[in-house]
Amino acid sequence: MVGRLVFVLTFAINAQEARVCLVDEVHSEKAQNRDKATVASIFRGIGVEVRWEECAISEFEIRVKASAPAVAREDVLATTRLAPREVSVYADRVRALLVKSHPAVQNIAFAYVIAHELGHAIQGVARHSDEGIMKPRWNADDFSAMLFHQLRFAEPDAAMIRQRLAVQYVASTGR
Repeated sequence: MVGRLVFVLTFAINAQEARVCLVDEVHSEKAQNRDKATVASIFRGIGVEVRWEECAISEFEIRVKASAPAVAREDVLATTRLAPREVSVYADRVRALLVKSHPAVQNIAFAYVIAHELGHAIQGVARHSDEGIMKPRWNADDFSAMLFHQLRFAEPDAAMIRQRLAVQYVASTGR
């Protein structure tokens, strides 16, 4: 079942929220639920609580699309536009990358791509890290770490995500 869901990030200390719609044009409801649980766990690991709700209005929009546009470079799994904050994840590209991988890696990789791109959208900058979820390209060790939920945001990335959420919270509440 393809649907529109809101991805509410709550920064635990300030109880702030960032609303994000997830529209998955590809995966079953079971796969979407698995991805949502994995993304929630990833963000919980940096102190950000994730709740999923239906949405009408969002600050971020994430779409899982069947295929990448013809103009996208071959190595691009997803794209994030910072203004407006829109994320597109290309199922054909993720599958092509993982075609020779263990099925368990194939199942979990979409959630990590979503978390990576949402990291860009929240950080508000087009940057990558030398390690962790925000690496520009993952290697075999990273995919193995995903299987055991050990691939995480590097601390500088986690700090930037928390800082941006705190700034958004202050701006929206005046606190």
